[in-house]
Amino acid sequence: MELILSMFLNTIKMIESSNCQNTAHKIVQTGIHKGSAAVGCYGIMPNTHKELLKRFPELKHKMVYVKGKNSTEANQELLARYLAKLLYKRTNGNLKSMAAGWFYGHNLPKERLIQYSNTEYVSKFIKYHNLRNVASN
Repeated sequence: MELILSMFLNTIKMIESSNCQNTAHKIVQTGIHKGSAAVGCYGIMPNTHKELLKRFPELKHKMVYVKGKNSTEANQELLARYLAKLLYKRTNGNLKSMAAGWFYGHNLPKERLIQYSNTEYVSKFIKYHNLRNVASN
């Protein structure tokens, strides 16, 4: 499972920030994240960070606080791994559904995640994921 999660997160990082090269995310104009911008290499939304802390209280004890960085940015690896594990368990490791959950909402019902499995974001995920795996072999 750890290898799958690492490969998943590497692909997410490539899509969300060009492998950490572009972490200046746009401010969301609509929906529950309206007025917020994603943070860091994985594009984690501040509301998602808060929700993960409520769901996994042990996260608070694992987090670090770095002067000059917001909490999401300083802990993005930890938060991303928790979110990836959550998606892995919810989807039984289905990469398309995991990618859909990352982009469209990790709390969506499984049926909705399956519906979103054929979207542009998920297609891009699969393309990058396959390319990264071919390159690493």
